[in-house]
Amino acid sequence: MQLIIGVVGTILLLAAWLIETFESIRKHKVSIHPHFAILYIIGISVLTYYSYLIADPIFFWLNIILLIAISSEFLYSLSKSKFKHGKK
Repeated sequence: MQLIIGVVGTILLLAAWLIETFESIRKHKVSIHPHFAILYIIGISVLTYYSYLIADPIFFWLNIILLIAISSEFLYSLSKSKFKHGKK
């Protein structure tokens, strides 16, 4: 039962991030603040390492996927802001 709860929670969090990321890309508008993204990336990296240490596969893979999602959105945000600055 605990595994099912973990999987359901993971699926819901991943769905939320995927929807947000695809909407940002589709609209070509990313509203992620760089300070938030950097802190989030560092925090999720630490939690990923922690989940590895405690051997929790659901927590580990959730953190890996969220790390990829936030990193992708952050890099996309950076590329869009550099592109805008290059046009001036």
